[in-house]
Amino acid sequence: MDLSGSELLIVLLVIVVLFGSTRLPKLARSLGEAQREFRRGVSHAHDDRDEPRQPPAAVPTAVPNGPAATPTSSDTTDN
Repeated sequence: MDLSGSELLIVLLVIVVLFGSTRLPKLARSLGEAQREFRRGVSHAHDDRDEPRQPPAAVPTAVPNGPAATPTSSDTTDN
């Protein structure tokens, strides 16, 4: 699909009519920011794929100092 000069001019004229000349700079700026963010996300995803995955470090758990409490018969019965 190849757009000639006159077709491109008509498309631009329709965009100006729909959005107005005051909103076009804001629209172009937001489209540029979205494109930059998309490219940044793609490059980060590509960088993450290149790095070898390492297993997460083991988290040390607290060891109780005394013996574990065992439930007594009064703890397990409902009164």
